[in-house]
Amino acid sequence: MEMPDLSAVNIRGNPLNTIPSVFHNDWDKVKKYLLTLTDRKAEWRERKLLFVGQEGVGKTTLLRCFTKKKGYRGVNTRANLSTDGIDIVEGVSLCGDSSITFNAWDLGGQEIYYPSHQFFLTSNSVYILVFDLTAPKLDRIDYWLQLLRSLGSKGFSRTITFLVGTHLDSPKCTEEYIANMTQTLNNRFPRLRFPGLQPMHFISCKTGKGVREFTETLVATVKKEQFSPILAEPWIKLHEYIKTAGSGRDYVDWEEFKEWAKICDVEPD
Repeated sequence: MEMPDLSAVNIRGNPLNTIPSVFHNDWDKVKKYLLTLTDRKAEWRERKLLFVGQEGVGKTTLLRCFTKKKGYRGVNTRANLSTDGIDIVEGVSLCGDSSITFNAWDLGGQEIYYPSHQFFLTSNSVYILVFDLTAPKLDRIDYWLQLLRSLGSKGFSRTITFLVGTHLDSPKCTEEYIANMTQTLNNRFPRLRFPGLQPMHFISCKTGKGVREFTETLVATVKKEQFSPILAEPWIKLHEYIKTAGSGRDYVDWEEFKEWAKICDVEPD
């Protein structure tokens, strides 16, 4: 890969979007990273899973269903679980499948947090847009779907979005009501209009109805869409090393981090 006369390289919009952004303005570093990727590559097995939607619709309760060791039933739906800001739960495995793990981000649904949400919406992520099936606020659903659709226009790669209605155990949710609500939502939010939008799921965190089926679909969809990018193996090792060595610490100084990078065969420059 000798190019002595090369003076500039523009990689904006390149589908190979796993090149660290800090290298984008340095061709020598880009070249070195690509050579490492050729010789030592590994599949990234972690996915970012974001719970979004208005407040009080069951985002946090659904996350508790995912992390409950005894299964998807019996979650206390009476407790006030409103999220202030953002809660993060790392290393979530679903359906007993350890081949892929999720780092779950529960975003507070109060409108006061909306301006800051855009800073946490990232590419190659999975979004669960939660709403109350018994009293859906279509304008809030539309807000989130429009926001997620706009990621494509900002140069982000595709996303996967699930529209999930909660409170399926409510007496209001008769077969006729569910059929009418499904038609209303499909007419208002056609999947062709929102790339990455998956078929809807209706669940009850109180009884567990529909939760297992949804999680199985979620995992299968992520695997089918090949949402595991290929990265240079030393960088994945460094990520794991940081999680282990830095556990319980808010920060490390630069000199110590450089030592960690060297251990993982990553040049800390």
